[in-house]
Amino acid sequence: MSRHDKPAIGSSSAADASFASVAKNADGKTWRVVVPYLYGEEVQVATSGEYAFPGPLRKRLVAAILRGEKTATASLLEEYQRGGEPMPKLGDVEAVIDSAGKPVCLTEVTEVVCSPFAKVTDEHAVAEGEGFTNAEEWRVAHREFWTSREFIADMGEPEVLIDGNTMVVLVSMEVTAKL
Repeated sequence: MSRHDKPAIGSSSAADASFASVAKNADGKTWRVVVPYLYGEEVQVATSGEYAFPGPLRKRLVAAILRGEKTATASLLEEYQRGGEPMPKLGDVEAVIDSAGKPVCLTEVTEVVCSPFAKVTDEHAVAEGEGFTNAEEWRVAHREFWTSREFIADMGEPEVLIDGNTMVVLVSMEVTAKL
C-alpha cells in the first residue's frame, strides 16, 4: 500500500496504532516513524508538530487535531526564515507533540499556501478548528498570539510587525495515525 492509498482514520487498520513505532532522532527535532499499515516497513522522518506553547492552548489545539476538527494551521513565514527551517511541503509527515513532549498522532501535509495576513480566507480560519467563524476573528487571535511576550521571547528581536502584508504560511493536514 502506498502512502497515498492509506486507510482512513477509524478504519480497522488505521485505528490499530499498536503497530506504530515513533522514536526521537539524535537531532532532537525529528522523529523516526514506522507505521506498517501506512508506509510498509519503510522508516519515515517526521518533524515535530508543536502547536502553540506547552500548556492549556496546546492542550486544546492537540485535542482539536485528534478529534479531526483542526485540519489547518498557520505560521509566520518569518519563523521559518529566522529558524533556518525548511518550509513544509505536500506529503510531509509531522509527529504532533502534546504538552508533556509526547507524540500523540501523525499528520500529513495536504496543502501549503503562502498568503498575506490580510488575505487569509474564512475557509482557512474555520479549518483551524479553534472556533473561528471568519477570517477577521482568526486575524484578531493570531495577531494577539504573534505579538504576545511569550512568542516574542521565543522568536527573538526584532518583533515581527503584524500587518496586512505580513506573510503567513497556511498548512492543511490530515491525521494519518493516532499513537
